[in-house]
Amino acid sequence: FLVGCYRLAPGCDISGLATEEYCWFEGYSWQYASCSDCGEHLGWFYQSGESAQVYGLIVDKLVRYQA
Repeated sequence: FLVGCYRLAPGCDISGLATEEYCWFEGYSWQYASCSDCGEHLGWFYQSGESAQVYGLIVDKLVRYQA
């Protein structure tokens, strides 16, 4: 699958304990990113420290978010 990197991801909930195990990005930890409406897994949330963060989301699972 194709993963897109996003700075913001409205409509995503972050869950699970942050871990560095099996992380694609050195120095980052990851958690699951899921749809806040239906709970479907959309990808991962990566963070290094308090300021560096990115959402890695599966492109085929994304739809335009209507607030």
